[in-house]
Amino acid sequence: MTFKDLPPNVRTTPMSESHLRADLIDLLVGERDRSLGCVGLWYCDEDLVAQQPVLISHAGHVAAPDARFILDTLLQVAIGPVFVGLGRPGASRFTSDDVAFAAEVEGACARAGVACLGIYIASTDAVREIPEALRQAS
Repeated sequence: MTFKDLPPNVRTTPMSESHLRADLIDLLVGERDRSLGCVGLWYCDEDLVAQQPVLISHAGHVAAPDARFILDTLLQVAIGPVFVGLGRPGASRFTSDDVAFAAEVEGACARAGVACLGIYIASTDAVREIPEALRQAS
């Protein structure tokens, strides 16, 4: 599924399924944002319903210190769970930088006391969730 196939009730649907979160990341992170590099985050309410997206575009290659600053700043206003996407050019195969970004997301969420529903890579050819097993292996 892609954002073009979102269910009509997406504004009231809990984001408990990974494919729905991936579709919303696909909607938030456009082709141009992927080519320039960006960080996207969806704020959810306590019922896991996606409420508000935020996109930091033109970020270029998001290195760990930049990711930490961006995420810590965005999470200061979170009142419920979030899910996060990294937009970048290239293939959807996970890189060590993707895994490092995921570690920064997990650390930022832990520092802020915010639940993270998922971490996604929005690449040139696909949106993929970074699996927990891959994040744990780093």
